[in-house]
Amino acid sequence: MGPLNECDVFLDVGAGIGNAHYMLAQVALTTTTRKCIGVELREELCSLAKQHIQNHITAYPLLRKVTMIPADVRDVVLSVQAPASEATVIFANYFLFEEAAKLVVARELSAMPNARIIASTSRFCPRHRANCSQPFCSRWKLVREQQVECSWKSSLTSLYIYK
Repeated sequence: MGPLNECDVFLDVGAGIGNAHYMLAQVALTTTTRKCIGVELREELCSLAKQHIQNHITAYPLLRKVTMIPADVRDVVLSVQAPASEATVIFANYFLFEEAAKLVVARELSAMPNARIIASTSRFCPRHRANCSQPFCSRWKLVREQQVECSWKSSLTSLYIYK
């Protein structure tokens, strides 16, 4: 995805418990990003993530950059509502999302005012062609597919990078 800097706000859509502990914390601790935001449907996972972050914040003060938002992506206007609307780099682990939620995420990412990179575990337009008129495809271009390790299966999974 490239280096992240102090102007970047990292957004994890579909953060879950694993990403809140690992992805958001790792980004907060190893980059100069301004904020790291996780959006997760299950409130109990957000609470658990917040608790774990809080337990380590004294030893690792950069974890103060992490914010968890318990919300259904279908009910949040990510492109308008702060702090999500500030995102410049987005990770969307949304392969388990219902189709309606996937459509909302694609629409919202199309309208994100500051976004410059999206990394996703699923293609946003699986049947994309050159004359595609989807709002997502008008704004974003798939620049590469990369095989990466993940915590939920033993084999590599595809990560799609859009710019």
